[in-house]
Amino acid sequence: MARVLNDLEVTGAPIPRIEESDWQDYESAESAYLWSEDNSGMGVWVDTSVSDAEQVAMLADQVQEWAVEALAHGATDELASVS
Repeated sequence: MARVLNDLEVTGAPIPRIEESDWQDYESAESAYLWSEDNSGMGVWVDTSVSDAEQVAMLADQVQEWAVEALAHGATDELASVS
């Protein structure tokens, strides 16, 4: 997770609050929830039976999706406060 979060930090993207969770019950899965400042959240998971590179790619894809949603919610909130 640290490698993926570092990418968010260097780009200035929002950083999620991370809550470990076993919501994904697949035998070789590790899972967590990512939470935004507005308390919206998204579950992410990795398959620990695949290579480290595949795990990073899998997680990066999900975290990027979370970041896009967080940025979209932030832009929507900012527009609403201007109106």
